[in-house]
Amino acid sequence: EKGNFEFGISRVCKSLEPFNKNLSQDTWFYTKRCLLTLASKVAKLMAVLKDNMIQEIMYFLDDVETNCKQFVLDGEEVQLDSLTIIASEARQLKHIFIKLCA
Repeated sequence: EKGNFEFGISRVCKSLEPFNKNLSQDTWFYTKRCLLTLASKVAKLMAVLKDNMIQEIMYFLDDVETNCKQFVLDGEEVQLDSLTIIASEARQLKHIFIKLCA
């Protein structure tokens, strides 16, 4: 295994910008899978995250949560549930990384 998590995660985070165009249930599903795999590797001590990578992940998850809340205010009823779920999952992922890296 090459262990290019830092590069991969940074590419995944950047690929969702701008959030209003690229963030959907489908894209969030795959993004979440990448982040959970990284969290699993860190928890098993199979990967170590640099401080700047942790900071980038935290900023990304904050941005996802913030932007989903803004979309909910402006969004349609159909998207309302999915975006609140995405915001909630982003918040939960942030707590996972805080616990892992504290």
